[in-house]
Amino acid sequence: MAASLGVIASDQQPECWPGWLSGFVCTALIALKIRSTLPTCLVTFFIFAFWHGNQVATDPGYQRSREETFDTIEHTVTLLIKSEPKVDQLRSTQRFFARVSCIDNRRVDFPVFAESSGEPFSYGDRIISQGKFSIPSHPMNPGEFDFGSYLRRQNIYLNFRALRGVPALVTAHSQGNPFVAAALAARHRLAQVLQDGLEDDPEVAQTVQGMILGGRAETSADLKKLFRDTGTIHLFAASGLQVSLFAGLAWSCLRYVRLPRRWVALSIVPVVVAYCAVTGFYPATVRATVMAILMSIGFSLERPVAKINSLCASGLLILIHDTQELFQSGFELSFAAVFAIMTAVGPLAELLFRPFQIDPFLPIQLLERWQRTLYRTIHRTCEVVSLSIVCWCATLPILVFQEHRVSLVAIFANLLVVPLATTVMLLGVAALLFSSLSGWIAACLNNTCWLIAKAILMILHGAALVPCHSINVSPSSLIQPDRVTVLCEGSGQVIHVHLKSHDCLVNTGRLSQWRAITEPYLQSQGVNRLDTLILCNAHPREATDQAKSEFQVDKVISSEAVLVRLGQFRVLILPDLSQQTLSTVQCDHADVVYCGHLQGQRLTQNSLVVRLSPSVLILGGSKAQIPANSFGAQASPKCFCLRRDGAVTAALMDGDLLIQSYRGSELRLRSLSR
Repeated sequence: MAASLGVIASDQQPECWPGWLSGFVCTALIALKIRSTLPTCLVTFFIFAFWHGNQVATDPGYQRSREETFDTIEHTVTLLIKSEPKVDQLRSTQRFFARVSCIDNRRVDFPVFAESSGEPFSYGDRIISQGKFSIPSHPMNPGEFDFGSYLRRQNIYLNFRALRGVPALVTAHSQGNPFVAAALAARHRLAQVLQDGLEDDPEVAQTVQGMILGGRAETSADLKKLFRDTGTIHLFAASGLQVSLFAGLAWSCLRYVRLPRRWVALSIVPVVVAYCAVTGFYPATVRATVMAILMSIGFSLERPVAKINSLCASGLLILIHDTQELFQSGFELSFAAVFAIMTAVGPLAELLFRPFQIDPFLPIQLLERWQRTLYRTIHRTCEVVSLSIVCWCATLPILVFQEHRVSLVAIFANLLVVPLATTVMLLGVAALLFSSLSGWIAACLNNTCWLIAKAILMILHGAALVPCHSINVSPSSLIQPDRVTVLCEGSGQVIHVHLKSHDCLVNTGRLSQWRAITEPYLQSQGVNRLDTLILCNAHPREATDQAKSEFQVDKVISSEAVLVRLGQFRVLILPDLSQQTLSTVQCDHADVVYCGHLQGQRLTQNSLVVRLSPSVLILGGSKAQIPANSFGAQASPKCFCLRRDGAVTAALMDGDLLIQSYRGSELRLRSLSR
C-alpha cells in the first residue's frame, strides 16, 4: 500500500522526483535508527514516489512532449517495431508500437505509437519513414476512451504518423527481442492448432482461443460484450486460473520423473514463464507468474511459503520494473481478487456451510455412503459459491469507478461456466500436446471443446436474457443536478437531457459514434433507461435500433426543436438551424441555444441572436463559425465550440446555470441577472 500511494502521489508532478529523493534519504536515516513499521512504510512511499517520477521525467519522449514549442515539422525517422501491427482497412495503414532510434541522422531512443503505410510489417522489423510527431489526443466527451492516457500508461508520450501516400521502407527484419519473437510465433502456431476443425464456427473458435491464450484482441466485439455483461470476461484474460492450471499440470507430470522435490518445483518456472510470454505478458498473468516463481523457490528451499507475502512481493517486483502497471485495470482487478480470495473465501465458506454441519463429535465414517457424498458435495458447493461471491465483491468497486458497468448474474454465471471453461482448457492443452503426434486426435479434442464451448455460450446467452442482467452504475449519478449535455460527435448532434431523475436522448448519431462515444457516455452517467428518444433529423437506423436494444426506451418521437427548462432558465436545442426552423420556434427568449448545422451560417446566426437574444451559444460547426472574441469582455452572446471545447454541459447549481465544457471552459449565468 505504501508503494502504491507513493506512485499515485508522484504521478501528478513527475518532475518533482528530486524532492521525493530527498524525502527518501531523510526517512531512510530515521528508519535506521527507529526500526518499526511506520518508518519502513515511509521509506517505501518515498522511494516509489522517486522511482515513478524519475522513470517518467527522464524519458526522452516525455521531455520532447513537454517542450514549450512542440516540433511539428516533417522528419525522416528510423523505427523498430515492438508489437504486432494492426491493419486499418479504412486508411490502408498499419498501427503499431515502435521505438525511435534515429531522427534525421540523430541518435535518439524513446517509444512512440506509430501509423504508417507500406508492405506488411511484423514484429522486429526496422523501417525508415517520413512523417510528423504529435501529442496523443485526449477525449472530447465524458466516458469516451482516453487513448492518450492509455498510451501514457504504456510509457508512450508521442504519436508518429507517416505522410499519406509515402510508404515506409523496411531495412531489416528480426531486430526485436528473440524471446518475444519466439513467443509470438508460438502463439500463432498454438492458435492455429486450437482452430483446427472449428473453422466453420468462428464464435466457438474465438471462445476456445480466448480461454486458453487470452486472445481478447482477436475476439469479436459482440462476443466480448457477451462475456463482459455476464461477468465472465476474466476467462478471456489470461490470469491466475490459466497459470495455476499449467503449473498444476507441469507438477503432476514432472513428479513421475522421480526427481527431488526441489528440482520438480523449480522445473515449473520455465513452464509458467513460457505461458506468460505466449499470452503477451498480460498484468494478471505476470502477477500469477511471479507468485508461482516465488512459491516454487520457497518449495525448492524447503521454506514455508506465505501466500499473502508472495502476493505482495510480486506486486513490489512488478512496480519496480514498471510503476505504470499500477494504473492498469488488469493489475488492480487481479490483486484485489487474489487478496480477497486468500483472506475471505475460507471464512465465508464456513459461514455458508454452518447450517449443514454435523455434530463435530460424530466421526464422518459412521455416516452412510450417500450421506458422506452429500456432505462433501455441499461443502464443496459452499466453497465455490464463496469464491464467486468474494471475487464479485472484491472487483465491484473497480468495475463501478472504471467500467461503470456491473453484472448482476456474474455469481451464478461463473458457478456454471468456470467448471466447463476449466474442462475446455484441459482439452485444449491436450490438443496442443497431441497436435505434433496426430492431427486427427487434436481435431477430435477440438471438436469436444466445440461441444463444451457451445454449452458455455448457451448458458451465457440465457443469462443475457435475464432482465437487468447487467446495469450501468455511476456514483456521481446520485448527486448530479438537472442538466443538458451536448456531446461532441462530429455531425451526430447528440444531446442528453437529465431532469428530475428522467433521462432523454436527442438523436443517436451514426453507429460508429454510438459505440465509441454515446454508449460509453451513457454508461459513465449510470443511465439504464431512456424515457424519451427524440429524433430531430434522418438518422441511420442501425444506431437507433442499437439504442433500443441496449437501453429501455419508453417512447420515440420526432421534433425539429426541443426546449428544456432548467429552473428559470431556458435551453433551446436546434440540431438543424435554418430560417424556416427559426421562424417556427415557439419561444421568444432562450438563455442557452445549441445550434448544429447552420444552413445560412452567419446570416442565420445573426438572426438567431436577434430572434432569441441568448446569453450563450453552443455551436456544433467548424471553428470558423465562432467569433474570434467569443469569450472577450464585449462578446455577446458567449460562444462554445464543440470541436474546440469538447462536450458542453449546462447544469442547474444553487439557482445559477453553470455551463462547462469538457476541456475546461466555464461560464456561470446568475439567476438575478437574467
